[in-house]
Amino acid sequence: MNVYRMIAIAAALNLIVTVAGSVEWRIVAASLIAIVLAETADTEIYQHFISNTWGMRVFKSNSVSIPLDSLLFNLIAFGGVFSNLEVASIVFGEIVFKGIVSAILAFRPLVFFRSHFKQ
Repeated sequence: MNVYRMIAIAAALNLIVTVAGSVEWRIVAASLIAIVLAETADTEIYQHFISNTWGMRVFKSNSVSIPLDSLLFNLIAFGGVFSNLEVASIVFGEIVFKGIVSAILAFRPLVFFRSHFKQ
């Protein structure tokens, strides 16, 4: 349950900061919805695969939460503002970039430990 409290706190803080900064309503809504749904999906999937290695849990949960976050935020924030092709390009670029960064960060500790603690 603490994880869900943290998701709620992150969403609330994000809402406060964006509203205080006079951000347009669609950006605020997009951010709030994307945070709550993508982080919840990430947590549930991660917990479902708790018996897997840490890297695989991260990989599996991020393979759902990254596209979900990118789709939700960009469709809500920019749908109707930019062309469908522009929104699709933004979503695709975000998914690729976030996926690469996530993979590097998820598996980097494994490489470190394997190289430094060989038996």
